[in-house]
Amino acid sequence: MNRENKRKTFEKGYYKTHACNEVFTCRNCAHVYDKKRLLVEKHSQSVSMDVGQKKAYLNGDEVDISSALKEVRGQLVVSLEDLSNLLGYSCSFDIASNTITASDKDTSAIVPASYDLRERDRVSTIYNQGSYGTCWAFAATSALESSLRPEEKVNFSVDHMSMSNSFHANQYDGGEYTMGMAYLAAWQGLKQMENAQWTLAFLVPAEYVAVNTQKLVNIVI
Repeated sequence: MNRENKRKTFEKGYYKTHACNEVFTCRNCAHVYDKKRLLVEKHSQSVSMDVGQKKAYLNGDEVDISSALKEVRGQLVVSLEDLSNLLGYSCSFDIASNTITASDKDTSAIVPASYDLRERDRVSTIYNQGSYGTCWAFAATSALESSLRPEEKVNFSVDHMSMSNSFHANQYDGGEYTMGMAYLAAWQGLKQMENAQWTLAFLVPAEYVAVNTQKLVNIVI
């Protein structure tokens, strides 16, 4: 443990005089629009807030918050206390272990009466698979495209996934979701639509595959 970490752990009131630069990311429930508006969704609740505004919208109703949404080094930073109060989380900070624990006080897990990804700009391009049995590849790539929107708007190549699978299946044979997972886990793709040439030079960066393989697993589960 270095000297600064010892101070964080044992010096009382450390964070009163030192800014906390530690952050965590929640991509599955939060999305950023136009680089300045944050939308966080939980069960049937939604909270949106804009950079610099000390107010938020809870299910469309305006409410006051203690700290405005800020941009710090290219990232949006939100008050965990405000977000917890709005969405019904209970948070505690253990100074000895320098750990924040958050738990959901609402165990009902009520789903909204309706949910439309089109209203949230999270539907990617719609394609016609025609007579091909490639629904599994369309489903896999569309799910990943949707999970990245609206921050990143990309279209992945269905043809590359369906034609370079390791199951010796052609585009008429059909398939299932595990084939898409195997394709990603084997580092065979992804490729963006406009770069879907048969060369490794145009493979999507490795971090896309690693992150989105886990996303696909989460979506399927």
